[in-house]
Amino acid sequence: MKNKTLIVVTGLPGAGKSTVSKLIMEEYDFPVVSMGDCVREEAKKRGIKEGAKSMQEFIVELRKERGPGIVAELTINKIEELNKNLVIIDGLRSKEELEIFRKTFKKVLLLVIVASIETRLERLSRRRRADDPKTLEELRTRDEVELNIGLRDVINDNEGIKIENEGDLQELKHNIRKIMEKLELSKE
Repeated sequence: MKNKTLIVVTGLPGAGKSTVSKLIMEEYDFPVVSMGDCVREEAKKRGIKEGAKSMQEFIVELRKERGPGIVAELTINKIEELNKNLVIIDGLRSKEELEIFRKTFKKVLLLVIVASIETRLERLSRRRRADDPKTLEELRTRDEVELNIGLRDVINDNEGIKIENEGDLQELKHNIRKIMEKLELSKE
C-alpha cells in the first residue's frame, strides 16, 4: 500500500469537479491529477479525435478492452510521479476505480459534487471543450452513459462527502474550507 492520501473528486459532467479540485490545489497546495486528462491522453495516443461522441465511445471501449478500473490504473502512474503525500484526483467515474484507489493508497477521501442539470449545462457551454454536450438532451445522454459505467454507485457511496454546488464561487470556497477543516487536512 502506497503511503499517500487521495482526495477523490467525482460528480456528473459540469457539476464542478475541476473547480473544486483547483480551489483545493490553490488553497492547500496539493497537486491535481485529472482522470479525464489521462483518458484524453490515451485517446490521443490511439489517434482518436476529441469529440463528445467519440470520447464516450472510446471510454466504454477502453473499459471493455482493459477492465472497468483502467482509468484508475492510468492515473496511478501520474500519482506516483508526484512527490506529495496528498494528491487530488479529479473525475472518478466508477466504483471499480474507487476500489483500486482504496486498495493502493493509505487513505482515500471521496468528495461528491452535485449540481442541477440546468446549472451543469450552463457551465459546460462556458467551458467550450470539444467533448462537452451542447444541449440538455445531449447532456442527459452523457449523464446516462456516465451513470451506467459506474458513476451512479460512486455518487451513492456512503463514505462520500456531498458538496452542493449551485451557488457562487465564494460559497463553494467556504464549503470546501469547512470540509477540509472537518477532515483535519491542512496545507503541506
